[in-house]
Amino acid sequence: MENLISIKAINDFTHVLLEGDFNSARQQIDFIIKSRVRTEDIYDQFIKQSLYEIGQLWKKRKISVAKEYLSTAVVEILLSEFYLNFSYPNNLLKSVVVACVENEYHQIGLSSEQSKELSQYKSLYYFENSYSLSEYHSN
Repeated sequence: MENLISIKAINDFTHVLLEGDFNSARQQIDFIIKSRVRTEDIYDQFIKQSLYEIGQLWKKRKISVAKEYLSTAVVEILLSEFYLNFSYPNNLLKSVVVACVENEYHQIGLSSEQSKELSQYKSLYYFENSYSLSEYHSN
């Protein structure tokens, strides 16, 4: 997969996320959208890469957990806005269940999926954090 988004753009986005600069982050997302980058690439090659870098900075103790949480919160809001701007055809399905895989404690990927699905389904059930398969089967 070719990366259509420059390292500089990713670094700039990472910086504005760490600053909690929502308006600049939104402007950068808007610019990428107008550049006709595929939707999945915006997440995989831009947002996800920035969040990965922020996670590495936190892991190396170069930023506080508060900065990491602030960055994540900005991204969650941006993803909600981003996906709710799409129009979806009517779907015959009435509800959907979304959950993390076992031992996955970050819900950002699920949140983006949740935002997309909200306008498509009547009911959405979202299980945060980690549920083991054994817990699921025992209920």
